[in-house]
Amino acid sequence: MVEAIDTLKVYCGMILLSLAKHSQGLRDKTISNFLARGMTCTESIFLCWREGSEDDAWILHRSLLDRLFHLHNLIEQNSFSDFEEYSFLKMYNIRQKLLSDNEMRDKVPADLKQLQQSQKERHKKLAGKTNTWRRPKA
Repeated sequence: MVEAIDTLKVYCGMILLSLAKHSQGLRDKTISNFLARGMTCTESIFLCWREGSEDDAWILHRSLLDRLFHLHNLIEQNSFSDFEEYSFLKMYNIRQKLLSDNEMRDKVPADLKQLQQSQKERHKKLAGKTNTWRRPKA
């Protein structure tokens, strides 16, 4: 089983390098991110399984299948731009909630505060726009 995971990791690495070399924009970047996170999740599934945490392995397996389903839907609907905007807004709002929390405000790294500040204009622009991406139903 270890050999299979290692082989898959090398194969994913080759695909990621190829996508980085011949990338054609947001679509390829999104696919690369899904692939990299999927490989990390696959390794975690194997580690949980090997350590006897079958329940955790199955939870991660379900998460991996969910990611695959979402990627398939993004490709089928060609909705990479809508998904990226949706993801940006969600992450911005989560960071804003963290930065607004009285208990956490002083614990947040300065670079996160700078990132939030630098993305304020884009957030304003996208927040006023109707986002059409919706989580697909299985």
